Amino acid sequence: MLIALGVILGCALYFHTLSLVGRSIRRVGSDGLGSADGVVPISLVVAGMALAAKRIRHGVLASAGFLAIVIFASAGLAELFGGTPKLSASLTVLGDAGGFIGALVGRPTDALVGAVAATVLLLVVAFIGAVMLCGIPLQVAFGSIGRNAKALGHLTLALAKHVSVEDDEAEEERVGSALALANSARLAVPEDDDDDDTVPAMVEAEPEPRFVASPAAVAAAAERLPACRNS
Repeated sequence: MLIALGVILGCALYFHTLSLVGRSIRRVGSDGLGSADGVVPISLVVAGMALAAKRIRHGVLASAGFLAIVIFASAGLAELFGGTPKLSASLTVLGDAGGFIGALVGRPTDALVGAVAATVLLLVVAFIGAVMLCGIPLQVAFGSIGRNAKALGHLTLALAKHVSVEDDEAEEERVGSALALANSARLAVPEDDDDDDTVPAMVEAEPEPRFVASPAAVAAAAERLPACRNS
């Protein structure tokens, strides 16, 4: 029954079919729930499947309660994201937010605890209602969330370590390339050979001493020269 009702509402809201009945359903959904009216068909189908699988212990009444929690919380969230218009606003403005139900739920919550806290609170309430609507025990749901969060943390840490190792290897490769380039440049420049390129300094030879005759010796030699010729 719930699955069939969800399918009918889905055809009217999602595919705009069913002619006059579909228009009436869309009008009521827009005025009552605003942009959160699309949650109703999915919730009805899920509740019907959970009842068919006998996952909900308390039957139809429990399903109706969980369904109401999900719908009210969704309308409150739509109200918060739609600007929290007043209940006295026009139907167009309410339809763009959370409708009448959203104005009754979201606006007082916003005024009581603030927009951020109200958003978190309504998200938690909607999550709990959806989990219970699916017939999943809360302990199982939160335990699964804890395990998945832990696995996600390990995965994130492993990825961070992998990225760090890759960065270190890339840095070592860059340093090695720089050293190889420096070595090749050093080999391309010829080294100076002190033994071959050193030009010996030119040592100037000291002048040989010269004999300089005195004037007296020159005069004596001149006197002796005629005597030598006569003899």
